[in-house]
Amino acid sequence: MPRGSVRGGRDYGGEQGMTLTPEQRSLRARVAAQSRWAKLNEEERREATQAAREAQLDRFDAEPNPEAARKAHMLRLALASSRKRKGG
Repeated sequence: MPRGSVRGGRDYGGEQGMTLTPEQRSLRARVAAQSRWAKLNEEERREATQAAREAQLDRFDAEPNPEAARKAHMLRLALASSRKRKGG
């Protein structure tokens, strides 16, 4: 596809088969996700994530102490977030 051509109604400004960096692939995926969510209302978004939320809760319920498992998970997320913000 020639530079600046349109694919699927969108101008990607690049060549077909263009190699993207991991950061560019991540950004492209984020754009796609935000575009998808922009088309859904609150109820549709809730329905789209229902299976994932249930699976997460089931995972905690399978642990001997579900509440402790949930707290540990949330603390791991907080630690990862803190590290990301600090650049480490």
